[in-house]
Amino acid sequence: MSASKIFGQGSRWTAYRGELRIETFVGGIPKDPDTIRKFLTAKLKLGDAQLQQVLHETLSQMRPDGIPAEGLPIEELVDIVAGEVAKGNGFKSVDGQLMWEGRCLKAALREAANILYPYDRGKGASWPGAPARVQKKLASWLEERVEVRDRLIPLGRTKPDIEGEQRIKHITGPKGKQSTINVVDVCFDVTISFVIDVLDDCISPVLWSQLWEQVERGGVGPDRARGDGRCELVRWELLDGNPTGPNGKPIAVADADEVVARRWHDEAIARELRRREAVASEPEEENRDA
Repeated sequence: MSASKIFGQGSRWTAYRGELRIETFVGGIPKDPDTIRKFLTAKLKLGDAQLQQVLHETLSQMRPDGIPAEGLPIEELVDIVAGEVAKGNGFKSVDGQLMWEGRCLKAALREAANILYPYDRGKGASWPGAPARVQKKLASWLEERVEVRDRLIPLGRTKPDIEGEQRIKHITGPKGKQSTINVVDVCFDVTISFVIDVLDDCISPVLWSQLWEQVERGGVGPDRARGDGRCELVRWELLDGNPTGPNGKPIAVADADEVVARRWHDEAIARELRRREAVASEPEEENRDA
């Protein structure tokens, strides 16, 4: 049951299904035992019962076969959880399947929006299909109107292709430039499927093309600076919540792509005509004042 069904109204959200093929996908979930131990210890303030539940959930995600931890002191459980993982970064695991958080995909789209259309206070919104008089940058506009439906996106793997790959990283800190070793889990040739909901179908096909191209080139996940995470959008299709045509009625799914593209093209022409009319009317107003 949903609000639109309860109130008998049509939804303003349009859903699209997409697929990304990622060449080299690097894990970004910390696996350092000390980090995990500090995190769990900080949760002690929740109370013993709540912490026990957190610990058992964490253990079940890390070890599908589970650990007989009933009756053990909390401090001992914390040590078991911390000792179950190796140092480095890996992937979240649920029911034995590696996962990627949907929020990270939304963050990638928001980053692409920031790169393509940084906000210029003097010009306002300037992206394709931007509504008139909007004084927001594209990243903020997108964040409020685009949602990744999947909280966790399966990677189709039970374990990474490489576990504990050591990489030399160069960092700059209080002690100047230093080299450090980063340990990561890596998956190759990963294809993920996801659903994206869009309010009022407010992102035009032209803008979607630009955003996904930037995501493809910029990559997703950690270590993008070294070329990891580069990907390719291999599928993008209307799922449900058909876009509306000029008469405000839903259009057929088969015609959705063509009609949406034409609608955005027509709206762009209409905006340009309104702009020309406004410019043409300015001299007439000055003459009347004279």
